Amino acid sequence: MESAYILSCSKESELDNYIKQLSSLERGVFEIASSHLGSSFSLLHSIGFIKWYENRESEKRRING
Repeated sequence: MESAYILSCSKESELDNYIKQLSSLERGVFEIASSHLGSSFSLLHSIGFIKWYENRESEKRRING
C-alpha cells in the first residue's frame, strides 16, 4: 500500500509541474475543461500531460545515459 501512496505523491508532483509550465491560454482551457467536465476530466490521462511526461522521461534517460 505504501508504494501506491508514493506513486500517487510522485504523480501529484508531476501534475503540479505540468500545470506550472502551461501557458495562460492552456491554463484557461484546463480550468474550463475541469469545471465543465467535473469528475469525468482527468489531467493525468490527458494527451497533453502524457506527451509532456513522455518527453520529460525521455530527456532524463538521455541525460543519465
